Amino acid sequence: MSIETRHTPGPWRVEAINGGETYQVTTCEPRHFTVVAELPFDLQDRDLANAQLIAAAPQLLAALIIARDELAIFFVSNPADQDTKRALNAVRAAIRKAEPPVANATIQQPQFALAYERIDP
Repeated sequence: MSIETRHTPGPWRVEAINGGETYQVTTCEPRHFTVVAELPFDLQDRDLANAQLIAAAPQLLAALIIARDELAIFFVSNPADQDTKRALNAVRAAIRKAEPPVANATIQQPQFALAYERIDP
């Protein structure tokens, strides 16, 4: 499944500006530079770690979508594999959790239909 995004495309990064007084989450593409978020000057270690996690969000979501598709293909061939079933359910739950904040930001274009769309735990 390919995904077309309407949100600011990744990758994103965290960078210090104004001599380290402020931090920004920005795009990595210099020709299409965008500030995704600006962070307070008194950033603590935990805040910086949170900012780095936010910056990784587009790549994490893309990786989850790939993992979901590959796990689903494997599960169709091996429906008795409970470990794959649990992993697939966990990945789908994580994607659902990530989708509401960006519900209008992505359009999914399926390239094929899977035999098992929903797998209950």
